[in-house]
Amino acid sequence: MAVMRWLPEPSPAAVREAVRAAGLDTHGLPLSLREVDGRDEPLWQASSALLGDAYVVKFAWSEPAARRVVPVLCHSDLHGDNQVWSGGDLRLVVDFETAGWAQPEYDLRLLPGIGSGVELLRATAAHYERESGREVDLARVMAWHVRSVLSDALWRCAAGVPLPDGRMPAEWTDDLTARLGTLGVGPC
Repeated sequence: MAVMRWLPEPSPAAVREAVRAAGLDTHGLPLSLREVDGRDEPLWQASSALLGDAYVVKFAWSEPAARRVVPVLCHSDLHGDNQVWSGGDLRLVVDFETAGWAQPEYDLRLLPGIGSGVELLRATAAHYERESGREVDLARVMAWHVRSVLSDALWRCAAGVPLPDGRMPAEWTDDLTARLGTLGVGPC
């Protein structure tokens, strides 16, 4: 596993030096750094940059942020309709149209809504942790989950589209509360 370090500052020079130190020859490639103003909280002192048209560089300039910055290739739409299960085993994942780099917690955000509880999320997080050596922050997964569920319910209500399971939005929020309580995260 790569050694985690953080940059001394969010500058193009610091990013280029870190990439060079990692052994990547980027001589002559243009560097486009995302805007990073206003990020005084150490937890959020992270950003990304494009290096030419072939590389995305994720970086941090604080230790708490560096521990979060591990770019992972994510499916990004891992809901039940994009999974094929047989006999309790996942056989196939489809629809990689929105795949890209993201935090693993973002990719796992839809799993708590699959099935009757949070067992799939727990099992997937445990497997991910064993394989990657990186801890999954379940509170962060659930923050993404709450945002995704409420966003889905909001647009469906505004558009007059029924919720997928035919229930009311209040029932969806009751489910969210139960999932948060089961995992022991959030204000529940």
